[in-house]
Amino acid sequence: MTVDDLRLRDEILQVLYWLKGEGLSDSATTHQVSVLIGCTKKDVERVLAQMQTDGLANLRARDEVIELTEFGSKEGGRRFGDAFADLTHAAHGACEPDCEDCLVNGPEYCSAHRHDHQH
Repeated sequence: MTVDDLRLRDEILQVLYWLKGEGLSDSATTHQVSVLIGCTKKDVERVLAQMQTDGLANLRARDEVIELTEFGSKEGGRRFGDAFADLTHAAHGACEPDCEDCLVNGPEYCSAHRHDHQH
């Protein structure tokens, strides 16, 4: 993979993680992802092929829908957390998008966001 492909993979992971975390969708089409990250559908498909090999995502060929695997969701969360840590103050995507502590009480009360918390 090229450096550009690695960047694109990170963006795909982040956008799919964000869609799920916001409760918008558990998946997206290759076209939707290409529009959201500003690249061609062909580029998404090329990088997605490697993502499937690496166990990060699955593509339903009949409708071109991309879904993150469990591993992909964790990697997407980590990358999203790293990219937006200054805005979200998250600890590297340590908790899931539907974390009850964060949703009910706020991230400042979530044990996954505390610096002294060890997994």
